[in-house]
Amino acid sequence: MPTFAFSTSIDLATAAEIPELTPLVDAYRRFYRQPGDLEGARAFLTQRFANGDAHLLLARDTHGRARGFVQLFPVPSTTT
Repeated sequence: MPTFAFSTSIDLATAAEIPELTPLVDAYRRFYRQPGDLEGARAFLTQRFANGDAHLLLARDTHGRARGFVQLFPVPSTTT
């Protein structure tokens, strides 16, 4: 059976990575049949980092290319 080497790094994103996150967020929106809007995605990300109201994790492949993201919105816990 062939084996495949696959390695991904996942790190907390910073505002400096907005240029790499922008096309990923835009592609996410287009997947859900929303119109493409790179400037809108960039503005959204800029606002999230400025407000500190979301945390983004950025996945990179072995060559350091941004391949995916997760966006987390902290909210009050319903169990505490």
